[in-house]
Amino acid sequence: MDTMGAMMSGILSIPCPVTEIPEGRETVDGSGDDSQCLGTEAIVAALEAGKLVSASNYYGIPKVWKESDGVYRGTLLARDRPAVAPTFSSAEEAAKWFNDRYYSTDG
Repeated sequence: MDTMGAMMSGILSIPCPVTEIPEGRETVDGSGDDSQCLGTEAIVAALEAGKLVSASNYYGIPKVWKESDGVYRGTLLARDRPAVAPTFSSAEEAAKWFNDRYYSTDG
């Protein structure tokens, strides 16, 4: 199906899922080929600085951030399944989850 076919079928008019992703935060983009992918240390540093870490991959968009109460949250946005929203007690756990989701959603 080409783009016009997708538009005519209504696929592109599906509403975005409702999430608790914080708005207005500085975002660190973890997208790119494997040589550009963020390492665990870079993700932990970004989370500790209050930034949102995100990667726009072919099969999904993993995101992680730190809440004001010190809890770390993650969300995986994917078209074929609902948003997954786990919580973590440390930045290292959140970084590991992000890296796992990064490689499972990379095209």
